[in-house]
Amino acid sequence: MNQSVIFSDSCQWDAERSAIHFVAQQQGMTIDCYISLAVLQTLSGTEGGQPQQAIELFEQCRFDIEDTAQELIDQEAVDEQGCLVINSI
Repeated sequence: MNQSVIFSDSCQWDAERSAIHFVAQQQGMTIDCYISLAVLQTLSGTEGGQPQQAIELFEQCRFDIEDTAQELIDQEAVDEQGCLVINSI
């Protein structure tokens, strides 16, 4: 297991972005990560339009999401603000 990227156990619904916000750390730097409800629905094969359902979908798919996020972080695929936004899986 590669420990170059560490993920916190917490996640929360970001209503402004309509996405789940979770946090990663790489070499002491905090990276805000976001995955949209639409991507969560695609990944899980379900629908969940409410924030609590989105959090449940995230938790069900957490390991796959973190693997994808780690790959993207390793590729330095962050935006201008230093955030990682997962648009597809």
